[in-house]
Amino acid sequence: MKRLLGIICILVWLGQVAKAQSQTIANLSRQLSTAKEDNTRVMLLSDMGYYYRLSKPDTAFKLCQQALMLAKKIKYKEGEANALSSIGSIYRMLGDIQNALFYQYESFRIAEKYGFKNELAKTYLAIGIVHSDIKDYDLAVKYVKHSIALYKSINKTSLYNTALANLGEVYLRHNQLDSALHYLQAAHHNLLPDPKTSAVLPFSFSRLGMVYLKLKKYDAAYEYAQKAIELGKMDKNIRVQIKGNQITSEYYQSSNKIDSAIYYAQKAFDLSNAYGYKFDILENSVLLANLYEKKDYKQAYYYAKFSKQLSDSIYGVDRVNALQKKIIQEQEIVRKKEAKSLAAQNRLRQNVLLAGLGLLGLLGFMLYRNNQKEKKAKAVLENTLSELQSTQAQLIQAEKLASLGELTAGIAHEIQNPLNFVNNFAEVSTDLLAEMNEELDKGDTQEAKAIAADLVQNLQKINHHGQRASSIVKGMLEHSRASTGQKEPTDLNKLADEYLRLAYHGLRAKDGGFNCQLEANLDPQLPKVAVIPQDIGRVLLNLINNALYAVQEKAKRGIDGYEPKVSISSALVDGQVEIRVQDNGLGIPDGIREKIFQPFFTTKPTGQGTGLGLSLAYDIVVKGHGGSIYLNNTVSEGVEFVIALPLITKEL
Repeated sequence: MKRLLGIICILVWLGQVAKAQSQTIANLSRQLSTAKEDNTRVMLLSDMGYYYRLSKPDTAFKLCQQALMLAKKIKYKEGEANALSSIGSIYRMLGDIQNALFYQYESFRIAEKYGFKNELAKTYLAIGIVHSDIKDYDLAVKYVKHSIALYKSINKTSLYNTALANLGEVYLRHNQLDSALHYLQAAHHNLLPDPKTSAVLPFSFSRLGMVYLKLKKYDAAYEYAQKAIELGKMDKNIRVQIKGNQITSEYYQSSNKIDSAIYYAQKAFDLSNAYGYKFDILENSVLLANLYEKKDYKQAYYYAKFSKQLSDSIYGVDRVNALQKKIIQEQEIVRKKEAKSLAAQNRLRQNVLLAGLGLLGLLGFMLYRNNQKEKKAKAVLENTLSELQSTQAQLIQAEKLASLGELTAGIAHEIQNPLNFVNNFAEVSTDLLAEMNEELDKGDTQEAKAIAADLVQNLQKINHHGQRASSIVKGMLEHSRASTGQKEPTDLNKLADEYLRLAYHGLRAKDGGFNCQLEANLDPQLPKVAVIPQDIGRVLLNLINNALYAVQEKAKRGIDGYEPKVSISSALVDGQVEIRVQDNGLGIPDGIREKIFQPFFTTKPTGQGTGLGLSLAYDIVVKGHGGSIYLNNTVSEGVEFVIALPLITKEL
């Protein structure tokens, strides 16, 4: 009797929640039909799209795209950030993690620039969830905790609890069950008293069910799963229904009721497949493959093969490489911001050193004038000159280290991704070997060969990612170590192309709205040249950075029809290798062209240049490699620098 009364109470409560949820969408629709202000319409369209993402992805896309177009039309930045984040969340639901991150980072940039705390918190949460999808749990926890702190600071109670529940899911995926249970129960406890604010309750029911399932508390897991399914049906929350059926399947699997387990796993698979939720399709196809393994080998093989193909479509090499590139670019933006204060301190130190140079020069002059003894005056002047040269050498070394820092600070981070793939593919290969041994024991050589073919693919992927990690480490060591002064045969085309891309992406990290046409006309027949790669790399990086700065400054002037362009070319001319770096930027006035290679001379505003870059480049090319570097005066627009290096260099 008590159990019956408890069930009746739960059903009544669930009905209250479902009614509240149906009223939410009805209220949004009603408000949209009467809204007069475009700003209000943008937010309502975006919120409706975000709500529909769980049940009607196509409708959600349509509403959010309308919100984005209207926000851009009326230049409503807060609404644009909100719509971009909602679109990113829809892509994530459909398993498109690359587009999910792209839209979330676009939203993040706008929200951060204009200080929209609500949108910033929403984007932090969404980015954290995507990082959880790609198993980067440390970064996921970091972003979700940022979201929790922001929601708390602006008193968004319901969204704060949503973020708490999502943090619980991140820990659940990371198999840190104590932390997962702590945060999910905290959110669940906060949400239970008032069904009107319980939009995330279906989610918390299903995730608590998963935690209890992993803790092998099967009865509790089953109870939470049934509540999640019931509430998901009332609320038309398909993903919660999928998760509830998946938990129910694993509950029956735990008691070896395979037919019932297959029934609920099939329901979860069919629902996820109907709505295109790729992550759920993948989980349930793996579950079905495991369930059919002891009952129907053909079905088991079908779902195992299906899950592998789907996994490749989500986590394939091309998608992962594009995703890694995006993550690296965004993390470089963060790194640049963190380095900004350090750069200011370095500029202050440089100013102090320059002031010291002036003071030392004045001291030397005064000693010369006041000291009547020629011998003593000469000694003082020699000492002063030595200190000046030492200080100048320190400044030049600081310039070199700053250049190295720009290249190497973010490289070590890249190593983690290929290593993760090596570990994952190695783990899968171990399982495949066990399966192959079983097939060989059965005498099924055909199936064993099929598994062996899969093993070959996995080993190729392990080799690919291992080589990539090795190349990253090699590049990091080459860029970070000090120059030894030893020349070695170097592919200047590869060096030029690498630094062109590095410089451009570095500038894009600071100014995401800046675009520039890059052109590389590199002679494929160019022979290798004996140079010091680190030093020539610094020269190229300095020239390309200057070119990009020039076209960026010209673009800021809003000249009609102007399209920024930077090109780099190589050719063999009269026994020398010529590398040309050209831009169509502001150019250099005739009156100062002769001064550009002088130490401490710069055309940039105060604080944006040291005046040592071109001077250092001149010393490296001319004194270090017996070549020449000059400004091409025949270019009609912008600037072209020419580096000429002899094929056979003489030690100077």
